Amino acid sequence: MEAAESAGLTTFQAYRRIIIPQAMVTAVPNICTATINLIKATSLAFLMTVKEITAVAKIEAAYGYNYIEAYLDIWIIYFLVCIIVERMFKMLETRLKIYKSAA
Repeated sequence: MEAAESAGLTTFQAYRRIIIPQAMVTAVPNICTATINLIKATSLAFLMTVKEITAVAKIEAAYGYNYIEAYLDIWIIYFLVCIIVERMFKMLETRLKIYKSAA
């Protein structure tokens, strides 16, 4: 922060150009893991009687006893959503790679 101030940057500029990008390098992998775990944990909301994708699949499968197809469908949906989120965070990590120290 002292180096940024001596270079003539305001506090806002120092945070935006120096401090936050360096902090994001460390934070992004943890945020990615937490986001993917949150997506996978949404099926636990069914225990609290919230109608989400697992609950809808269970109800729909009960009509025709098509449990395998229903659970395979939601597995594919969760898998695709997690892959998309992971790729987005990977692109963000690639962009933030320039702030990583060469230690």
